Formats: sequence, structure tokens, C-alpha cells
Amino acid sequence: GKLTDIQILDAGCGTGNYTIELARHGAHVTAFDINEAMLGEARAKVKDAGLEQFVEFRSGQLLDLPFDDASFGALMFNQVLHHLEPLDELGFANHQLAIIEASRVLRKNGVILINTCSKAQIEHGYWYYSLIPDARTRCLERTIGASDLQTAMRAAGFAEISRTVPLDALLL
Repeated sequence: GKLTDIQILDAGCGTGNYTIELARHGAHVTAFDINEAMLGEARAKVKDAGLEQFVEFRSGQLLDLPFDDASFGALMFNQVLHHLEPLDELGFANHQLAIIEASRVLRKNGVILINTCSKAQIEHGYWYYSLIPDARTRCLERTIGASDLQTAMRAAGFAEISRTVPLDALLL
């Protein structure tokens, strides 16, 4: 399908894999990341794919998005929330702030898509974490639980929340 009428913020775009796929379907994407090296890789991929007319690149922090209110029809956090530092022993104030910022820059009836791992996946789903237990512990400390994530989304004003887990999908 075509996404030609939608402005999408790929918040924490990394090297641009999702940005490119959305642009291939005609979406206008703002690729946003704090890491200039990642943005450089994303720019190169977008250029190689001939999709520059669909993509704008911006840098900054998820907790302070440099965009006007109601700028986007959709926003994606793809495997990025675990990069946020927890602020306190309760954990996930920065996650809540990022979701509030997402809500602010979304238009009325805008859509937020959050792709993240569960604590159980991190603890039991990745064989290599047994080789690096300290890294697993640090990742677990930064991973918001599903119920806390849902609470943060409701607090930010998201009324309809659904979870989709495609069990036949492969992570590449």
C-alpha cells in the first residue's frame, strides 16, 4: 500500500532500515537520532536507494523533540527506548517523558508504534546474553515492562492501545 499522505517520525532511526522501507512506500519520513554516525549511515542508505525526496534528517534527543506540536501523523520507536537512562530506582521516568513528547508531536488521532523487547525475551530469548550477563542485567534495568509501558501511554493521552506480536516473524 501507499503511505503518501502521512508524515512519519522515525524517532531513534539508527541506520535507517525502517526509514527506507517507509519511504519506499511513499511516506514522508523524518529520520531522527541523537547519534550523528548513525544518521550518516542512514543518509548513505537513503541516497543509495534514491529516496532522498522522501526523507528529512534531524538530530536531537527523544526527551526534547525539536518539532512543533501536531507535526506528524505517526511516530515510531523501533528498538530505541532501552537506550534511555532510567532516572530513579522506580525506573522509567525518561520512558514516560519520551512518550509524552511523542504524544505532543503527533496530530489528533495520530499513531505511535513502539517496537521493544519484553524483560522475558531479554532474560530467556537471546542465547548470547548468557555469555555477557552484565550486559543482560544493564539491558533489563533499562527495559520497561509491558504494564508500565501501557500506563505511560495512557498517562500521555493514548486512548486505544493494542499489542501485536507476529509469532511467525523473524528478527533480522
